Amino acid sequence: EPSQEDLELTRQLLQGAQFLSIPLLDHLILGNGNFTSLRQTTGLWHEFPQGDR
Repeated sequence: EPSQEDLELTRQLLQGAQFLSIPLLDHLILGNGNFTSLRQTTGLWHEFPQGDR
C-alpha cells in the first residue's frame, strides 16, 4: 500500500514531467517481494495527463 509520501512524490513527479513534456509511465512501490503500480491503483494520471495515451 502506497504511503501519503509516495502519493505526494508521485504528484510532484507527474507535475514535473508534464511541465517538461516528458511522460511519466508509472511509479512502482516495491517491498516484501511485491510491487504496486501507482498508475494502475490511483487516479493521479487523470489529474496530470502525460500525453502518452
